[in-house]
Amino acid sequence: MKEKRNSTKKQVMEKNGITLIALVVTIVVLLILAGITISLVFCENGIITKAQEAANKTKEAVINEQEGFNKLYNELVNALDSEKGEKWDEENVYKVVSEDGIKVPVPNGYVASEATGENTVIGGFVIYEGEEKVTDSNVADAQTTRNQFVWVPVNNINEYKLISWNGEKVIDVATDETPLDTYYSTKIANEDVSTETIINKAGDDTAGLTIDSSKESIETYGGFYVGRYEASYDISTNKVETKKNKQPYTNVSYQDVLTLGLTKQESRGQITGLRKFNNMLSGKQWDAMIKWINETNDNLYDNKGNIGTDKINTGSNEDYKVNNIYDISGNVAEWSTERYGTNENVTRGGAYNQSNIKANQREHNNGEASEQIGFRQNIVLPIKLPDSDPVLGGNQILQ
Repeated sequence: MKEKRNSTKKQVMEKNGITLIALVVTIVVLLILAGITISLVFCENGIITKAQEAANKTKEAVINEQEGFNKLYNELVNALDSEKGEKWDEENVYKVVSEDGIKVPVPNGYVASEATGENTVIGGFVIYEGEEKVTDSNVADAQTTRNQFVWVPVNNINEYKLISWNGEKVIDVATDETPLDTYYSTKIANEDVSTETIINKAGDDTAGLTIDSSKESIETYGGFYVGRYEASYDISTNKVETKKNKQPYTNVSYQDVLTLGLTKQESRGQITGLRKFNNMLSGKQWDAMIKWINETNDNLYDNKGNIGTDKINTGSNEDYKVNNIYDISGNVAEWSTERYGTNENVTRGGAYNQSNIKANQREHNNGEASEQIGFRQNIVLPIKLPDSDPVLGGNQILQ
């Protein structure tokens, strides 16, 4: 019996001994695997390091690509500037180099903003009326008290034309044969149709100009200025304004907008040596603005605008800003000099109380005033005319 008990005890000890050895081996193996894993993850050439390096390379590639794009953009704009600079009216327009290295024409009586986010062409180059500098310390006050405009670059004048965004028919110069369901800049009678007439009329789309030179100005300077905000109106001074936190001026007809707040000479562009204000954009200016925004923001502005039951103050919602321009998709629709059909007036952009708003949409009507329709100012810069010009003989004309 004693011998049997010892044999059983020996068997139990042997079994326990085998279990302990297996446990030790397992632990050792796990420690080795853990060491290998830690080494693979955290060592100099580990997974985390490799992942971080990949992320850094991707980020660097994006930065390099953007820098390359900016460099090419700057070279293109400056090349155009150098070719056309001889026509700049340097007595009334001066050059400012933007933060992204582009020479921008600024009209006398205005200063380029030095505030953060307002001094690059690609992001929206802002100018303020007056001589006081605009910096981060006073920009909030300046936005509500001084008129502001944003530079819209047009690098290729051949692309300065009406653009069909939603399948509608568009043409720069219409004739009597043009289908009635067509949007156009200007129209000529059949007896006037000629290549020369069409070329001359192609740029004649800016309200009030008596000499066709708006297109030439835009080609010379490589762009134009658009009001940063929808226009408001100061009754006490009889002046149109483009300032922040104002009520958009609506319920005004197309014909009344043409000369609102402007003297007769100003509205016709007959004052030499000064800039030309216009109370509304042409169709081509509107499309040039959208085209530029598309190229820099990939349509992110669309459907971002006030669609509530009433209009809101200008620039009161930062979500409705793109390239430093406010409310082009919604809030109020805006008169343009574009035409439709049998000479109907055209509005651009969406308005409140509309469910589907787009900056590129067009509507046409008979020009009557509406609470949902306002307008937006722009500035076309003056250029030098040759001494041989038969009309002005070297004088400068307000564009």
